[in-house]
This record gives sequence, structure tokens and C-alpha cells, in this order.
Amino acid sequence: MREEAGGLVIAVGPEGRTRWPLTHFDRDTFLYFPDPEMPTRPSAAQFRIGPDGVAAAVEIENFAGNGWGTLTRIGR
Repeated sequence: MREEAGGLVIAVGPEGRTRWPLTHFDRDTFLYFPDPEMPTRPSAAQFRIGPDGVAAAVEIENFAGNGWGTLTRIGR
């Protein structure tokens, strides 16, 4: 995840070349569209907020099936 042009983006792959902008959906859930063959089918990124009000983890839906979907914050 990174901030670009005032919004959130999932950046993956070598040097983060593949980017999916996140669109706010509801509360801590954002949508993105990772499949160019199905451009209207969204996936979700669900943030888990810690007791300090800061994102402690994010679940990235289209990576979850491989066991790679949860990214946990290690430090700040």
C-alpha cells in the first residue's frame, strides 16, 4: 500500500509496477479492480484498525486464496 496523488494504491510486483487504485466503499473497506478481463468485478481490501486508531493489518482479497492476503504492520 502506498499513497499516490492523495489516494491509496496497492502496488505489487517488481518495483511496484502493477498498481490498483483503491476506492472507498464502507468504513474500513476499499475496492479495487485487479482483473483486466473482468474490469467491472471488484476485489476488496479490508483494513483492521488497532486500538490506537491506526491500521494494524490489511486483508487483500485476491491474494487471500494463496495465503498471501493478510499484510500485518510491523512498525511505524
